[in-house]
Amino acid sequence: MTIAPTLNTQVSFEPSLFPKAAQLFNAAHSGKYRIIVCGGAVRGGKTFGVGGTLVTLHRRFPGARSMVVRDTLPNLRTTTLPTIEKLMPQSFVKQFKGDPQFQWKFTNGGSFQFFAEQDATDKERKRWNGLEMNWIWLEQAEELQRATYDKALERLGSYFIPKHVGKQPHPILFITVNPTSTWVREEFYDKFLAGTLPDYVCYIPMTIDDNAALEPSFRESLNMLKLTNPIKYKIFVEGNWDVKEKTGGEWYHEFDYGRHTGTVPFLPELTNDVHISLDFNTVPYMTMGCFQVDLQPFVLQIRFFREYCLATPNNRTDRLCGRLITDYLIKYPRPVTYHGDRQGENRVEGEGNFRRFDRVRTSLAPYLHNRSNQVNKAVTVSSVMRDFINDVLAGVVIWNGRRIEILIDEKACPTLIEDLATTLEDSTGIKKEHAKDAKGDKYEKNGHALSMFTYGVGAVLWDAFREWKKQRGKIGEETTSD
Repeated sequence: MTIAPTLNTQVSFEPSLFPKAAQLFNAAHSGKYRIIVCGGAVRGGKTFGVGGTLVTLHRRFPGARSMVVRDTLPNLRTTTLPTIEKLMPQSFVKQFKGDPQFQWKFTNGGSFQFFAEQDATDKERKRWNGLEMNWIWLEQAEELQRATYDKALERLGSYFIPKHVGKQPHPILFITVNPTSTWVREEFYDKFLAGTLPDYVCYIPMTIDDNAALEPSFRESLNMLKLTNPIKYKIFVEGNWDVKEKTGGEWYHEFDYGRHTGTVPFLPELTNDVHISLDFNTVPYMTMGCFQVDLQPFVLQIRFFREYCLATPNNRTDRLCGRLITDYLIKYPRPVTYHGDRQGENRVEGEGNFRRFDRVRTSLAPYLHNRSNQVNKAVTVSSVMRDFINDVLAGVVIWNGRRIEILIDEKACPTLIEDLATTLEDSTGIKKEHAKDAKGDKYEKNGHALSMFTYGVGAVLWDAFREWKKQRGKIGEETTSD
């Protein structure tokens, strides 16, 4: 199917030339999807792709109505308008109402308009009442409120085309979004990764590599950004949803994505113990981090090479340990040292003398020795341990003549990295975000990997921690957040 609006446009929209634009075009014209999300990096062609696809839909369905929504009219005017002007075929436009209406009326009776969210002055979305649309486009959805998404679904497909004018089109909500921690991630991106998106939702990732029309000079300027601000580069150029810029108030405020993450493989040449650390919360997952300790002449490296965050039905201690055995210990037999939540050594109510760490001891029995149990009950997620680990992350803790480094594999430990980068502190400890599962039961969304990290690092560096406390007069200043 080719309905490209190539006549009298400044820039031709020809989806067959760009794979992701073609995927978007085919998804929109297939009639299979009610929601199509284009997510990823800046300059990946999201705006141009959706705008061009909308014009092709208008050509196909006479009399149809659509609109694009952004947070404010100035943002529509300065960022969305230039793209629309480039791809709008003037031979198809019968009338254009300019600023501040911004409405295009087409020769076949259809129309397309700009619409500002204006959340500050329209909390109840009263301006939406009476809107009748076939297609709605939420542009830069990370800047829009969840209420706007809900209202868009309410008004979607509400315009009925008179039969003498043309056929009724399939309603579609288009969403373009950059990497974000807002409602868009939970609603679409996380489900896309998990493979749990409903059949009526199509998610299309886009990066600059999907936009062949970019000038080489622009790509060169992006390479400069990679040098000056690698965090922004990973988020806005590579489209990495797991990298976060600091907002202030982070529990581990000295964690730095550029300094503490990268490629951190398992090192077969290290024959000392593999360390694991566990947090026994089961919802939304049970967490185990795996790391090696590399003692070099002037540096002590703690190398997190893998995390396991297993959701139901695999959120069990034996499943976590089984994954470690299958993925590493069979191929690289090593002794194992284990750390974790001190409560794992408490008896489980109703199960006699059974303790959660007993499952670790049973599952990893062939790899354990008489000093494998390094669960330090004094290590908690506390204010004083926070301050110590922040100093470690800052590189100012020297122990036995060695500087301490913490390295985390950015691909194999995404949950740990997100927790370290985004978990904030409040008056009682770490700030935990809450959600409800499918049964309506409340659970803590974040902090589990951060806790696991604290238990493991705190136990390995326990002697360094005690010396650090003495030097800084921190004795007795502990506030626990476990």
